[in-house]
Order: sequence, then C-alpha cells, then structure tokens
Amino acid sequence: MKIVDISDSTSPTLLGSYDISKIQDIAISTDNRRAYLSIRERGLLILDISNSASPFLLGEYKCSYGAIIILSETKIYIDGNIIDVSNPTTPTLVGTSSVRSDDIALSPDNKRVYSVNYSGLNIVDISNPTSPITIGHKYSLYSNHLYAIDLSKDGTKAYLASTNSELHIVDVTSVANIFGWYNISGNIKDISLSSDGTRAYLATGINGLQIIDLTISIHHKPKNFTDTLLKLEINNNISKDMKLTVSTDRSDIITIGDYPKTLTYKEYQKQDVKIPISSVSDAVGQTIITLTLSNDKETTTRKVYFNVYP
Repeated sequence: MKIVDISDSTSPTLLGSYDISKIQDIAISTDNRRAYLSIRERGLLILDISNSASPFLLGEYKCSYGAIIILSETKIYIDGNIIDVSNPTTPTLVGTSSVRSDDIALSPDNKRVYSVNYSGLNIVDISNPTSPITIGHKYSLYSNHLYAIDLSKDGTKAYLASTNSELHIVDVTSVANIFGWYNISGNIKDISLSSDGTRAYLATGINGLQIIDLTISIHHKPKNFTDTLLKLEINNNISKDMKLTVSTDRSDIITIGDYPKTLTYKEYQKQDVKIPISSVSDAVGQTIITLTLSNDKETTTRKVYFNVYP
C-alpha cells in the first residue's frame, strides 16, 4: 500500500508505504488516521496512517475477504461481516451475512448495504448489526457478473457495472423496476458519481477513465423514423402480473404504438418489454416518455428521455 501526496496534481509525490500484497479493497477513516484493508486469505487489516511516512499495523481479524466499507467510527463491513474496531488492536465480530461482496454501497441512513457479486445486486438490512438480514435480491443479469456499484445521494438509484461492458441504472425503491443502461468500451472496474449525480466516472482497465454524462438521453433517433423499438428490461421478481401504461408529453413529436398492457411474471421475468415509437412528420425535439408499472400493492413511475434530431 502506498500513500501519495496529490496536493499538487501535476506532481504527485510518495509519502510512505506499507509492504502488503493481495489487497482487495481499502477504506480510510473520516479522520484520516486509519486504513482498513481487505486482504486475500487474511481478512481485515487495520493500519495506523497518522504518520503518512511510517504506517504500521494495529490489528487484524481473520475473515472472508471482499469489498469493505465504513459503517461508523466503530464498525466496519467487510464481505458480509460486521466488525467492531473500537479497539483496533483486537477487532471483534459483531454479526455476519452470507452475502459476498465484490463491491458495496451504503444507504444514506446507514441501515442498508447494497452488495454486488456474481449473483447480482443484493440488499442487506444492517439496522441490527448483530443480526444482518438479506431483504432482497433485486437485480440479476443472469449471464453476466455485476462488478461495481455506486448509489445516488438520495439512495433511490444504484449504478451497476457488469462484466459485459455495460453501466446499468437501477431503481432500488420498488419490486417493479425499469432499467436503463449505457454501453461502455472496456470492462468497468469501478464507478464513482459526481456530487450532483450528473456524471459517472468509470475506471475501465486498459481503456482508462471514461466519463458518462447522465443528463443526456441514451434514446435518440433522426426525424422521420417509424416503429423503432424502445426496449426496457423489467425485473419482475415476484410472482405477480403487472399493468403497464406508456405516455408522452410531446405527442406532436412522437406517437406510441401498441405495446403489452399486462406483463405476466412467466413471460417477462427475463425478457425486454418492446414499445414501438414513431416520429410525427418532420418534428424534432426532446420528449419525455412516462412508463407506469403497477400491481395490487404498489405503483412505480419512470421517465425516459427520447431525442428526435434533424
């Protein structure tokens, strides 16, 4: 592990280092005095980094390795394990979950952990740290591994990176979700959102840093098109049929064709919903397509921006 001074971004300088291999993830305490490391085959290591030039080991706890995040001044979450680090020389296990983590994000209220791995996105309730509970398996790509996650500031959207070079945007507030996605050049290794949530910064290995403007619609067509298909993936992970309604705020720009009004669990569990869209004459501009999904318990509304250009 290396500690680098980046106060002068044009000339970063090495301050100190600690000789350790097989680092899987790292988290830094809010006072910048401790580093929490997830180490393959060892688990949690706690370093004192108050003197950047000479970091040293405070303590360690043998557990599974994976993504790590700070829950509070006294608790760490590492690959499903909640560990008390109030005494860093002798960390102790508080509670454990069976959900493994390649990457994790913490809800704004610190009560839920969103974890991604080979099985998809999982949600763990940690409001009682002695007994974390898996409360949902929200999203799976079936054939692709989810590798990285970031959460919007309000905790309603998860931004997920998959091994098939896609950034997926998922609503985590409802069992009936509509997803959007961006195709990326290269495999995404990590995600970070801008403070205002308008940009996603993606680390993509040999393809370097890619910046995605999240305010620009990914749906666009030149004018005078007919019957293009707006494809949306729906995570209908409960055994209930859903009702779908689709509308546009600019019927002078596009028309919406026939689409399935009832979505059955059997038919749409792993398939896209296809909504035919056609332009109106030479009209151009941006329209907002509103999709409403409902079952007997709840209703979810999502908006898709669709640009028609000259």
